[in-house]
Amino acid sequence: MTRTNGGSLVFRIAPYVTMAILAGPLAFALMEIGFSAFGHLRLYHVDMTSLDAFTRVLSEPGIGTSLWLGFWIGPATALIALTLVALFAAAWTGTRWFAAVLALIKPVLAVPHAAAAFGLAVLIAPSGFLLRLVSPQLTGFVDPPDWLVVNDPAGFAMLAGLVLKEIAFLLLVLIAALPQADERRARFAVGAGYGRVWAWLVAVFPAVYRQIRLPVYAVIAFATSVVDVAIVLGPVTPPPLAVRILHWMNDPDLSMRSLAAAAALIQFGLTLLALGIWFVGEMIVSRLGRRLALSGRRLSRDRALRALGLAGIGGAALLVLGGIALLALSSLSGPWRFPHVLPQSLTLATWMREAPNLLKTASRAVVIGTWASAISLFLVLACLENEYRTGRGISWRGRILLYLPLLVPQITFLPGLTLFFLVAFGPTPNLALVIFAHLIFVLPYTYLTLADPWNAFDTRYLDIARALGKNAAHALLTVRLPILLRPILTAFALGFAISVAQYLPTLLVGGGRLPTITTEAVALASGGNRRLIGVYGLTQTLLPFVVFSLSAILPTLLWRNRRALRPGAGW
Repeated sequence: MTRTNGGSLVFRIAPYVTMAILAGPLAFALMEIGFSAFGHLRLYHVDMTSLDAFTRVLSEPGIGTSLWLGFWIGPATALIALTLVALFAAAWTGTRWFAAVLALIKPVLAVPHAAAAFGLAVLIAPSGFLLRLVSPQLTGFVDPPDWLVVNDPAGFAMLAGLVLKEIAFLLLVLIAALPQADERRARFAVGAGYGRVWAWLVAVFPAVYRQIRLPVYAVIAFATSVVDVAIVLGPVTPPPLAVRILHWMNDPDLSMRSLAAAAALIQFGLTLLALGIWFVGEMIVSRLGRRLALSGRRLSRDRALRALGLAGIGGAALLVLGGIALLALSSLSGPWRFPHVLPQSLTLATWMREAPNLLKTASRAVVIGTWASAISLFLVLACLENEYRTGRGISWRGRILLYLPLLVPQITFLPGLTLFFLVAFGPTPNLALVIFAHLIFVLPYTYLTLADPWNAFDTRYLDIARALGKNAAHALLTVRLPILLRPILTAFALGFAISVAQYLPTLLVGGGRLPTITTEAVALASGGNRRLIGVYGLTQTLLPFVVFSLSAILPTLLWRNRRALRPGAGW
């Protein structure tokens, strides 16, 4: 039985709609930000070509430090996270430890970056939980020390927060790529006397890395220009360039718009430079690795590397989840003076006081996330079905286009997109535009989550349905979609989590007048009120956690009488 040629109009136009959503706003936004950077402010009827904005940016106090922070943290985040993930996969793939740590790391993917940053701050601050555990017995501190740990000038706390989150993302991406590599090569190498770690790195990792290269680039692009984590954990005087761009963008002085636009283009250049240096590093590592592999060294003594991989991944998961647990405790705490490990009392007063605003901002986040995830899921399902019906999978150009919104820094094109929306639709806040802005970032993750399960589906079931007289649409609705319900709901939940975590699109496109739980949480970062930060940070985490839980529970309930559709049955 052959697959259906062509398909309905919906399936045929879905790829073009998806490409337009991903590439169209990006093109218009970069054009708008380019005009503004060179003095053409259409919104304010200013039309003059000038390089003054670039000169002003480069003459700002502390700009050198801001530029450095906007450059080095990206490659460093990717290097540390990828190294730990590769060591863990090399040492523990196929073992019980691998399954246990994977179960521990999966919930971390649902934790928004800002919430993870808040949790880490509560752990490592001079008055944080870790120092309380050893004070005053081991340290002698009865008051918090005057240490600049959070918001340190070098950006190490910010780097740590980013690494903790990106480890979970890169690990799950790597696991998805493993079926494309032949792991038997590593077993053959181990049989020839090679160490387990070195055998996997030489025989398997090159093929895996080719599959995850674009996600690694996305991590670099995100880390070089992240704003919410930088506000919570990053340096303050001066802050990273992305944070300064946001401040200039929100400045009431309209002349600062050109300054923000020029800085956004500079940030784009910094990100491209970081990606270029990473690309050169790839070639150097590839050549060195090839030489080492051909040297015949077996590097069998790898116990320390195996321990490092396990401790790194497991520790990252425990730090993030422990930080979230501390946010929950902080939200309920009464007086909690240093060096007490636990609060002296628990109370719901903060939750009750913040309930009206929590309900308002969380409800808006749910509405935006639901719409963005549902639209993304519909478009991705239509694109994947069109690929099946036409027999043409996504090309490498299409894959690059898919990652384009993740490879271009948000702070570079979102100000331009905001200006474009202001010109086109006026200054009135528009929830539909915020949903559209979220859609740009939710779509790639939804596709990447669902593509592998969709392509791995045994299409002989569809052939049987067609042989029994069902048309292609009926076979899709009654056979394929029900069987793939679990990965479909997982893709929806991940898209929802991505939407809830969006800070810049909500703040800029919404003009600050459509706040969600994430924008409120980040706004509280500078206040230092741990109870409020705990309430908003925990709520921000609970929203995607609830949706992920429902995505796991619903298929179990719906297919409780279908043994082959239960978890672990091969779907």
